[in-house]
Amino acid sequence: MAETIARTALPPDPVARRAALDALLKPLVERAVAACASSRQAALRSDEAGEKLANAQIEGGYWLEPLEAVANSRAIEAAERQIAAHVASRAAQGASRAVAFAKSGEPWRPLDLHEEAEALFFGPAH
Repeated sequence: MAETIARTALPPDPVARRAALDALLKPLVERAVAACASSRQAALRSDEAGEKLANAQIEGGYWLEPLEAVANSRAIEAAERQIAAHVASRAAQGASRAVAFAKSGEPWRPLDLHEEAEALFFGPAH
């Protein structure tokens, strides 16, 4: 995102500049929100399939194999969607950080976890 911002001809007007930066960020946030919603729905379907399988195992029956296949497939789908949601959320978070730097007029710098932890626990460095 920092490279995109650097290549973009942003308006000099502060209000228009902020709006343009927000417009760059918006699709990434929307993608992350959609991925999280999709992940949640897949997790619910996985839980439902697991519950049906558990009930069938308790009651016994010959439908165990197909139920187990469905439960496994839904668990895999839920895991894949959770990973996709995590990746999309991290991308949106990183883009948000770059946009925040651009809005404040600060130059972008790579994330330093130690510095961020220090600021979180002890306040900004003086």
